[in-house]
Amino acid sequence: MVAATYQENSDLALEYVNKSIEMHPSDSTAKELKLIILVKEDDSAGVIALYNELIADDQENIAYPSRLLTYLREEGRGDEVYALLRDLLWLNESVHRYEVNFP
Repeated sequence: MVAATYQENSDLALEYVNKSIEMHPSDSTAKELKLIILVKEDDSAGVIALYNELIADDQENIAYPSRLLTYLREEGRGDEVYALLRDLLWLNESVHRYEVNFP
């Protein structure tokens, strides 16, 4: 339903998805749909914020940081890619024994 609605009216599709997220905040499927809409609408700030929310909600899922890195790289936001990589490395305790220097 959301996909068909999106083709007709992206604002209405986003409204449906937001209501679903509001009713079920832990539902990552609705958030994935919202990501698709935000990417198609070129809402970079919204995409990044939602990825950060997904990462915070499920810190064990390495797909979200990986996808955010890919998104940032494709958007030409190299500084943010390096910052995120640095943050991810420091969050992983097993990496702390290594020194990593980024330019």
